[in-house]
Formats: sequence, C-alpha cells, structure tokens
Amino acid sequence: MVYLKNPTYKPRQEPASGLAGGKIVKVDRVEWHYIPDAQTALNALQAGEIDLFEEVPPDFLPTLAGNPDIKTMPQDTLGMQMVFRMNTAVLPSTTRRSVRRSAT
Repeated sequence: MVYLKNPTYKPRQEPASGLAGGKIVKVDRVEWHYIPDAQTALNALQAGEIDLFEEVPPDFLPTLAGNPDIKTMPQDTLGMQMVFRMNTAVLPSTTRRSVRRSAT
C-alpha cells in the first residue's frame, strides 16, 4: 500500500497532542509492505529492504541486538491495555444475564 502526501493538506493551527491537534506531514511518500513471515521480515530488515519491523518475535531480539545498524525499542512502554465493549444494539443476546456475566 502506498500513501502519498496530499499537496493541498493544511494542518490545523494548534499543536499536535496524541490523536488530536494539527498534524505536520514530514514525508512525501510511505510504502507499507505486509510480510506475513517473521523470518522473511527479519531478512528484509537486515538487508535494508524495509525500515521497520513491528511485533518482532522475542527469539529474534539477540540477532537484532548484534547488528549496529538496527535499533530496537519497546513498542509500548506503558503496557498494552485492551478494551472490550459489547455492542448491545447489534447483539440482542446481551440482554441475557449469563452472556453479560461471561464477558466480565
């Protein structure tokens, strides 16, 4: 998938703050390559064919740590927090108490 900079984009005036505020576009093009096999993604990263390998398997970390051209960092330093909310408008079975209790 290729994302191109919109030449007519004008960011909002306020500073960026998380998902809100003005966003400054700093690149003209982003190519997103999906590589489903972790070993293939590792090989592509080490060969300089890709710039980012998200969700690196822990077994690969020693290999990456030994490469001075690759920087590893935690993806989420605060810990991943999942939120699950039932859509009661779509799932009428949530009117049953047993279904609601199983989800808590």
